[in-house]
Amino acid sequence: MSKDVTSLYRQLPAIDYLLNEAPVLSLIEGYGRTQVTKILRNMQQHAREQIKQQQCLPVWQSDLIGALTHQLQRQENCALRPVFNLIGTVLHTNLGVR
Repeated sequence: MSKDVTSLYRQLPAIDYLLNEAPVLSLIEGYGRTQVTKILRNMQQHAREQIKQQQCLPVWQSDLIGALTHQLQRQENCALRPVFNLIGTVLHTNLGVR
């Protein structure tokens, strides 16, 4: 591994460091620590693969928080959401009758 590639790997911030940054803390409040950590790990893995294959950082590396926010929003939009089906409760207990 050349010095240039090594320096690229060193430019990747540690996930623990990122999780304590103010913008990421606000994302954690909205999306949860587990989800934010999972996305950050996936992004870091993608960056490592790009460094290994192309010897350059990903384009989104300059705006890591923006890319993280975009990934979280995209995942939230296409994810299934849990719901409560209370139709049976209303029908069988007559709670819906006045």
